[in-house]
Amino acid sequence: MKVSSLEDVATLNAGLWDVIVIGAGPGGATAAYRLAEAGHRTLLVDRQMFPRSKVCGGCISHRSLRRLRSLGLGGVVDSLSGPSFSSLRIQTDRGRDLTIPLPEGKAITRSVLDQALVRAAVDRGVCFVPDVTARLVAPAADADLSATNVASRAVSLRARAGKVYRIRGRVVIVADGLGHPSLSGLEEFRSVQSRRSRIGLGAVLESGPAGHESGVVRMAVGRGGYVGMVRAEGGRCVIAAAVDPEFLREQPTRSDAVASILRDSGCPIPEAVFEAPWSGTPALSQNLTHPVGRRVLVIGDSAGYVEPFTGEGIAWALDDAASVPRFVGRGVVEWTAEIEADWLGARKMRVVRDQRLSRLTSRILRSPLGFDALIRVLTLCPSLADAGIARMNPAGWTETETSA
Repeated sequence: MKVSSLEDVATLNAGLWDVIVIGAGPGGATAAYRLAEAGHRTLLVDRQMFPRSKVCGGCISHRSLRRLRSLGLGGVVDSLSGPSFSSLRIQTDRGRDLTIPLPEGKAITRSVLDQALVRAAVDRGVCFVPDVTARLVAPAADADLSATNVASRAVSLRARAGKVYRIRGRVVIVADGLGHPSLSGLEEFRSVQSRRSRIGLGAVLESGPAGHESGVVRMAVGRGGYVGMVRAEGGRCVIAAAVDPEFLREQPTRSDAVASILRDSGCPIPEAVFEAPWSGTPALSQNLTHPVGRRVLVIGDSAGYVEPFTGEGIAWALDDAASVPRFVGRGVVEWTAEIEADWLGARKMRVVRDQRLSRLTSRILRSPLGFDALIRVLTLCPSLADAGIARMNPAGWTETETSA
């Protein structure tokens, strides 16, 4: 995979791009791929070197697989060696144990998935620059924004050595994940965080616990949060947890917090869990009040995320990425208030509506009695679980939705 240096990009391209995409996760890489496919000169940047790991459950849901195939990226994910999964087993610290069938998905670590999607984008003509810190330039510091119709938007890119370049894009796509650091301190983009938001923990183990079969996503629910486990490529085990900050502070280490939830719910504890290099996230449940700005579209987790995370976040990011080219096609010509209004309206129908179910599930997960009651109801009436799963994995998309 060809990786460009920041110095070459700034020198050879005079600092002006049709589109600058900040963040090379599934949403950012797929958006860049689609934009290059549409003929836009696209620069993709990320603050880390690739391949790199991310806190994620490793679940590429049936919905995500369908979306990738609809965008011409099915061959990319099909070429990866992650095993399929088709059920979710939930165990609670109150002794409940329920298995729910899922539409077939695929378990792939983020380091492998993201690398493959970035490679596909580069092969399509995207210029990729990793290991740089991106910041959207504030309006007050961007003289070009004084024009009635802004011709471009400035992004500050800082190399690891400390040198800073200012590069311009006719449209900027922000896809840098939870906390959206590229928007930090900008009044245009205010974030609202749930007062009871949990934080994420994640690790990839070389092997999973004995008795954890491939093809099953296991979810342990206990005091202080929940933990998900799935076997991915090469027999590795992906663990992702959402824990209450107070509960985490009570534990000696992050490993102890995860092990406590697994133990109380009766789930097997992998031997390597205490030696794992755990990574964390900012608050999981947060949203931008206005995920669009002057020549800026915010997508995926950067725009807003709601627990739980069993593949929904990637699906929402891919849905956003699928819609980006239509708005960018209008924006590179002339940016208008109608573009911003249309983006907000489309995203509300496409993503925000689906997040309501995750938000409701998150609230129930916080109530031991409420979640216990829900498990009993689902045990007696499995069709309710099937309806919820179907809601998160729609049967398909129209041609308009795919090209939008």
